[in-house]
Amino acid sequence: MNARVFSSGDHSGKSPGWYWTTGLHDAQITHVDALEHPIDYRQATPIRNSLILHLDASQAMFDSRITAIELKNYKILLDESPIGGYADTGIGGCYWMQDVLTWENSKYILDLILLGEDDFRFRVQFEDALVHRE
Repeated sequence: MNARVFSSGDHSGKSPGWYWTTGLHDAQITHVDALEHPIDYRQATPIRNSLILHLDASQAMFDSRITAIELKNYKILLDESPIGGYADTGIGGCYWMQDVLTWENSKYILDLILLGEDDFRFRVQFEDALVHRE
């Protein structure tokens, strides 16, 4: 298994073009939308679902222009949030502390450390992302 690992602060140019290389530390996830899409089988890679993390990045230490991150064809791998669960994540209202993005087996894995009442981890696998900026 040959995984590629990216993290905030990595300016090597090897990370995906949509990745926030300068970091989102202290951005708040205001709310989360989990969407199911009708599958268009005519597409080579149909979009089945998407997870949209809406952000208030005005207080982020570095990249304060990001308003939302849409993860396409996602699967939640770990949700340690106090009120979370795999069907209804509890990360809305939490603050972004740290992230690591990994490319493994033709999929991305975003591993987050978030702050609610306590620090906790949230990990999600996805095929592609769209980052919305101001």
